[in-house]
Amino acid sequence: MVQANFDKGPRQFFNFAPAPLRPIIIAIMKRKVRQQLQGQGLGRHARADIAAFAARDLGAIAEQLGDKPWLFGDQPKGADATVWAMVASALCAHFDMEVQREAARHPRLIAYRDRGMALWFPELAKGQGV
Repeated sequence: MVQANFDKGPRQFFNFAPAPLRPIIIAIMKRKVRQQLQGQGLGRHARADIAAFAARDLGAIAEQLGDKPWLFGDQPKGADATVWAMVASALCAHFDMEVQREAARHPRLIAYRDRGMALWFPELAKGQGV
């Protein structure tokens, strides 16, 4: 876990808790997330390995897109809903992540993210210049 990223995002989920209890709740939740990551397998890998997995996957998505606007042609399909959400998350500039830097190396992924924003979230896309 990158503490700065945790502080920018997930820590905010605990603002509802009384200040004296917040550190205890956060510690419990961090432990549970670590256990879940261990259980599903990703938490058993080094950060560099996880970044390599992400780079491989992002490259495969960019290759699948090719010159098409969507994964399987001119219109989005169900797979695009899932894959687009993952790509959009990977390109989130709010957090300092290796996966974000890797995703940003692929113009096809940036364009894919922008198309999805314009289609599914036009009110948000306008504010981002998409």
